[in-house]
Amino acid sequence: MANVVDSYPLSPLQEGMLFNALYAPHSGVDVTQIICRMHHPLDPVRFGEAWRAVVARHAILRTAFRWEGLETPLQDVYGEADLEYVVEDLRDRPAGEREARIEEFLAADRRRGFDIASPPLVRIAVFLLGENENVLVWPYHHLILDATSFAIILEEVFALYETRLAGGGLALEEPTPY
Repeated sequence: MANVVDSYPLSPLQEGMLFNALYAPHSGVDVTQIICRMHHPLDPVRFGEAWRAVVARHAILRTAFRWEGLETPLQDVYGEADLEYVVEDLRDRPAGEREARIEEFLAADRRRGFDIASPPLVRIAVFLLGENENVLVWPYHHLILDATSFAIILEEVFALYETRLAGGGLALEEPTPY
């Protein structure tokens, strides 16, 4: 496989989630949507840079799953993965329309699901609502993250973002593998 740098078996819990994903790929089961309402100015370019840096840093965020023709499914870690990062500017719309657009996006995104055979199994959407009001939508497949790990990822993204805004660099500890 091109760009695959490591492969290993799934955990028993991941095997169950893989079954769910294959059985009902667009059901939204095991797709988590983290929604953060941010009440401060946002530089979408630097925010995107922070997200891409975290994806590059964590192998699990560059992981996809392979099962066809195999006796035991594998998770493949890719050397790199292109993060889908979308910014939608809704600042010129009335408040009701902005909220309706976000709700519409959330429903469509859940139905969309993920192609679990192609990394990354995360994507980012940012909705600009006002000078000090923005919404982050971070969908990911539960195959790659649990409740503890998603908090670590968010902490790193915001730390890197704040450092980029200040014009500096941030040295983070080596990440713990999944």
